[in-house]
Amino acid sequence: MNQYCLKWFFVATIQIVFGYNNNDHLKPSDEARIINGKIVDVSEVPSIVQLLRNNFGNPYCAGTLITENRVLTAAHCVYNLEKGTYVEQIYIRYGTSYSYKSPYPLIKVVEIWRHPDFMLDHNGDEINDIAILILDQIIIPSKDVGYAKLPEYNFNDKRTVTVYGWAGDDLYEHLSPTLRKTEMIARPTWQCVNINLTQCSSVRDCKIICATSKFSGANSGDSGGPVFLPNKTLVGIILAGFENNSFESPFWEENKFVRVFHRLDFINLKEKYDVKNLKTSKPQTRKH
Repeated sequence: MNQYCLKWFFVATIQIVFGYNNNDHLKPSDEARIINGKIVDVSEVPSIVQLLRNNFGNPYCAGTLITENRVLTAAHCVYNLEKGTYVEQIYIRYGTSYSYKSPYPLIKVVEIWRHPDFMLDHNGDEINDIAILILDQIIIPSKDVGYAKLPEYNFNDKRTVTVYGWAGDDLYEHLSPTLRKTEMIARPTWQCVNINLTQCSSVRDCKIICATSKFSGANSGDSGGPVFLPNKTLVGIILAGFENNSFESPFWEENKFVRVFHRLDFINLKEKYDVKNLKTSKPQTRKH
């Protein structure tokens, strides 16, 4: 029996023993998707963007607009550690709730600034998984377009965080046609199965946020996307989506996020970057 089947056999057993209502917890709907939560308009999260490998096709990762021409994302979305190569011809799609269209034109990435210490540790986990993309055009804020607010201080665990993305509604659907969100609870790292504690000098100082939820969470394809507190402060970058072995966890679904607060020095200081020039070009102001 594979892990996925074993997991749902375990879920069904718990439901029988404790009397959970199957219709309330497992039936997919726009209000309670198994993985990615409910449909949301981009105006709720106007800083979210999609990453495309060319100037067409579907997104493969997400990111967050933090200034008029800078996007924060996960380093593994733009750099292959095994090959030591960058992804070429990256474009972003923004200002849209849809995964396949936008009223705004695609914008090309002209530089990639990744953390110079992005690497695999001895457990095979990616550390310092953060990068900034420089765009060849300036993006002007509007109702559906905006810049994320960065954290001024760290936050305590056990807070509710909201995850956004276009990954599929379940394990077998790669891409959702519309933007979705789901709420999760940030947990102390010792409660989480898939967290490497070598990245943590203490629970509060851990560079990784562990968040859990029953039957919902980020899926494959949400990597690089934003994680917000209720006050719309950007506190995380999605690293690992749905963990299909998290039946070992008492909270069922488990995700990992970069803790943005502990990466503000990298975000604010260009000399910390390993810079890849994809194109020599001055930014051009574009009016919407």
